[in-house]
Amino acid sequence: MITEILNPSVPCFGKAEECRRYIRRLGAESRIIYDGNGVPNLDSVIVRSILAPRLGRTIQNPSELTQLERKLLIDERKGKPVRPLVIFDCDGVLVSPAHTAYGVVKGVLSGEIAVKDMVNETRERGKMSLRTTLAFGRIIRASDLTVFWSSRFYLSDEVLKGPMGKFYGPFRGRISYFPFIDDDSVRRLEKFGKDKMVVMPNKPLESPDEELAVLINKINPDIAYYIGSSERDREAVEVMLNSHLYLAPKFVLFDAGHFLL
Repeated sequence: MITEILNPSVPCFGKAEECRRYIRRLGAESRIIYDGNGVPNLDSVIVRSILAPRLGRTIQNPSELTQLERKLLIDERKGKPVRPLVIFDCDGVLVSPAHTAYGVVKGVLSGEIAVKDMVNETRERGKMSLRTTLAFGRIIRASDLTVFWSSRFYLSDEVLKGPMGKFYGPFRGRISYFPFIDDDSVRRLEKFGKDKMVVMPNKPLESPDEELAVLINKINPDIAYYIGSSERDREAVEVMLNSHLYLAPKFVLFDAGHFLL
């Protein structure tokens, strides 16, 4: 465990597998999507779910689909409306601050990165890759609704007019850098998702389980795909399903296999 904390390139497979076994007993499903680079392979979310046929793709392993997913595929072939919901966070899914910080610190200690270049190097490594951006867009297009549910602290335009604006400079970008998200970033993300994505910042850090249940119940999709990345996500899912067992049959967790973020 100490190794996993200090070196975030080591996947937390033990915890991910334990969570998978647990939520399967509750009637839900989990699929691990770690690919070794810190950010999960979002294309595997597409080909391992009912999103694939919506994009003209082939499902990678039909046998791992749940009974509900197989039913929904049949319904869609018959022309019946099917409403998949996708929920995910930025950090650990679209970008990985833990892996970025680890790589920069390692580079500084080895002499490959000068101390004066740490901020610029962190910003460069912390950007969303082209591969992730493209897969992100495809997931939004294939879903009925995508919720960008982030634990980043939301900073409105009004807040940034005050003292916080001077401090905020290094965190500003096309999409804000961890741990903040500003109005410009929210507008860009929702424009990127057109009318199929909603940005919800300020996810509770300690107990997001109840908010997750409220979110799913409010939207009431046919199936909910949650792309999570860390132990906190697993705990939230386990608690949520325990308290709202009726949601289990239509809940699938895609687990990035991380310990942090």
